[in-house]
Amino acid sequence: MTVFTRSPIQVLGHFKDTGKLPWYRAAAFLVSVGVVARTGIVGLPGWQNTERGWEALWIAQALAGGKGFSFPSERRWLFDVVYDGGFHPTAWADPIYTFCLAGIIRMFGDYHQLAALIFNLVLLLAVFGLTYRLGERLISAPAGLMAVLALALIRNFPLIANQINNVAMATTLVVLSALMMLNFLEKPSYRRSGALGLVLGLTVLACPAAQLFIPVTAIAVAIWGWRKLGPTVPQAILVFVVAALTMLPWTARNYLVFGKFIPVRNGIGQITFVSVVATAGTVAPDKLRSHVKPPWNASTPREAVVRTTGGDRLNLVRRMALEKEFQLDYAKDIAPPEYASMDEFQRDAWLLQETKAFLVANPVLSVQLAMAKIEVFIRTGESFYGRGALLAGGVCLLAALGGLLAIRSPAVLALTLWIVVFVGPFLLITPFFYRYRAPIEPLLVVLAALTFCRVLKLGSHKQQVCMEGRDTPPINQISRAEKGSYSKYMG
Repeated sequence: MTVFTRSPIQVLGHFKDTGKLPWYRAAAFLVSVGVVARTGIVGLPGWQNTERGWEALWIAQALAGGKGFSFPSERRWLFDVVYDGGFHPTAWADPIYTFCLAGIIRMFGDYHQLAALIFNLVLLLAVFGLTYRLGERLISAPAGLMAVLALALIRNFPLIANQINNVAMATTLVVLSALMMLNFLEKPSYRRSGALGLVLGLTVLACPAAQLFIPVTAIAVAIWGWRKLGPTVPQAILVFVVAALTMLPWTARNYLVFGKFIPVRNGIGQITFVSVVATAGTVAPDKLRSHVKPPWNASTPREAVVRTTGGDRLNLVRRMALEKEFQLDYAKDIAPPEYASMDEFQRDAWLLQETKAFLVANPVLSVQLAMAKIEVFIRTGESFYGRGALLAGGVCLLAALGGLLAIRSPAVLALTLWIVVFVGPFLLITPFFYRYRAPIEPLLVVLAALTFCRVLKLGSHKQQVCMEGRDTPPINQISRAEKGSYSKYMG
């Protein structure tokens, strides 16, 4: 029986702790601290740079000023810029980080940007620590160290702490959710399923792209339990219900403000319109319903997508031209008369309908765009060429192999499904920046480490080196009751 016919946790139990576990942990800690320190040295000196924060910062400033969760008139998406000093309720940002940022603004005043960057550095250190822990518990201590090293080597990953947005917090909660899921699978209980639901709900409120984690996890829990020992539907329902209740206050707020069901935020219509309709218009302007055409052209769908990604100044100008002038002019040209009186949600919904209609009418072009978007996601926009792209692409490839090789392990399968549902929307949405990928990066590097250990299995000595250092007791030293909790879910 090969290592991956059973779960990584079961298999690794057969390897004794060689006493090197503290050394692996110390090495991971030193690497993490070194990377965070270097990131702070780069980012903190320019803490007064106003371009470090966008929607979350603008809304947090309104919150701190007593204007509620709102945009100032000159900052609203989907509306013309108006300098009238007004504020407008919005759901254009995730609530958790935005409220934290508002608290930072109230506490630190003129130094809030410096405090926010330090807060992000703390979150970045937490991400490294949680990633190591996930790798250690799922695979081994060396694998945890490999995952930390991979995060450190991905040049753009640590830089998420140098921007005032939700990415560092979103990433932290995604990894924490993975660990909570592992806790539940190791020893299922109603308490642990409730805790998993709570953390998943918080994760979605911090990282809206993780919304599908909740139903995927609940369905998986029910199916795995039924296959092994009998129905576990109550625990699956508890995961889903607790997650939904955690999100309920914010969802209710959005309903009271807009009169529509908005689980976390608006913006899906706007970003899909730019990613599909506007980007396609640069290649085939004749396929647009409007007489208004994009202000620049591309020769191929791939070129059109690449020209809107990353932090390159020219690409930024191209992207802003589609997001601002073209999008507004397009809507003014063909939107119904009532568009002028629509609120944020209604305008966003109208753009989503335009995107759906374009996808149906132009399937071939839409597929070509989708393939280019996935390529950008894999290689990342900021490092689309060179060693950065090679490393980012290699992590994705190894993670995919890790998911396939250990697919019989529910823990690995669950992480793989999380990655799939996270990446899936990028068939429509262009990953304009690396930060779109960052929240899932720790899961990618852990699965990549799993593949690396599988490769090392080719030699028995190397296999032992890769698998040593687990703090979970060997399976033959676990009580009969504890064995049952492992065998329930871990394969």
